[in-house]
Amino acid sequence: MKSKFIRNTAKIVVEKDKLTGRIRSFVMIFIGSYDYLKKTKSMGKNTYLYRQPDFDGSVLFYEINGTFINGWKYEKGKIVASIAPKIDEENGGPKENNATSRAIVEDCTDYCYTVYDEECYEETWYDYDDECGWEVGVTYGCYTISWEECTTHCTYYDDGSDDEDDNWDEDFPAGGSNTSNNTGKNNNDNDEKIDDRETLFEESMKEVKVILKNLGIDVDQYTIKLNTEMCGTNARVMNDGTTIELCTRALTKYTHNDQASIIWHEIYHVDHGHYEGINPTTPCDPPLVLEIDDEIQPYFELYLNNEYDGYGTKEDYALGMLLTENALHTAEWYENEIETYNAELDNNIPRSENYEADMHFCLWKYQQIYEYLTKE
Repeated sequence: MKSKFIRNTAKIVVEKDKLTGRIRSFVMIFIGSYDYLKKTKSMGKNTYLYRQPDFDGSVLFYEINGTFINGWKYEKGKIVASIAPKIDEENGGPKENNATSRAIVEDCTDYCYTVYDEECYEETWYDYDDECGWEVGVTYGCYTISWEECTTHCTYYDDGSDDEDDNWDEDFPAGGSNTSNNTGKNNNDNDEKIDDRETLFEESMKEVKVILKNLGIDVDQYTIKLNTEMCGTNARVMNDGTTIELCTRALTKYTHNDQASIIWHEIYHVDHGHYEGINPTTPCDPPLVLEIDDEIQPYFELYLNNEYDGYGTKEDYALGMLLTENALHTAEWYENEIETYNAELDNNIPRSENYEADMHFCLWKYQQIYEYLTKE
């Protein structure tokens, strides 16, 4: 029987950096506002990499042992405030601004609340009786204890450092700990990871430049940089219409020829002025669910094998992550992608079987969505 109760949801997230092999785990809890919980029928669809466009409430991150890490407050799918543990300024030093480069903190307020728990005791007693001798007994009891916990809520605005307005479905805060006893270590780890990626990026770009030069393309005429944050695609053109970002997954999943074709794809967008300005998305309610046909099936199976992260079943991953669209770009956006993928297929760069599957599946997917948006 389906429950009629409105409820929040919790998930365990396991991350593995494919470049360094580092693995970390944490718990994330989605707490919807009362109004959001009353109207939503798909609270469980909110995940680490995806927030529903109308999500309203908070996302809280905890270590596996239950220690609070940080959190983010959402209104209508957009981050409006950060939530962090309150640091004791006397014992832990001054509060640090732990907001990411995506935002500038405007105002911070401490919110405190009382936590109640029950503490129990067990006492063994001895008593001597002239008739029965020594008696032994155990007395049990419990009593309520309480203490105060505080969190710091900071409101902020987007500083524009992430040119894509995609907070709700792509580059989400990872929720790293900001406690004073390990902040330095985490920063060092992050610096080392970024250094590794930068080195890999530079090495790959040397090869890519040679490959594209043979096609008459001078890569140095374009602004190409590495995205060091979480990125759900191979590469992208930023909202200035000229800057190209190459994502880490393109460096770790594909060959140099594949990477050259990926850069070629984005250069085509730049040369044709496809992404000058904001490219908004619109919530799709109910979600659009695509159905695989026989022609695309072989490419889809290979693409699924390449993308499947090992968590849950392949069927759930395919449906939830690859074939279900909860928000859509404009028809023009898909038309530009279809044009560019068709051109890329004929760019004479020899590509791996894996990237060929990637291209064919994405082209098919965008064609399906374009037809859906333009049908009468």
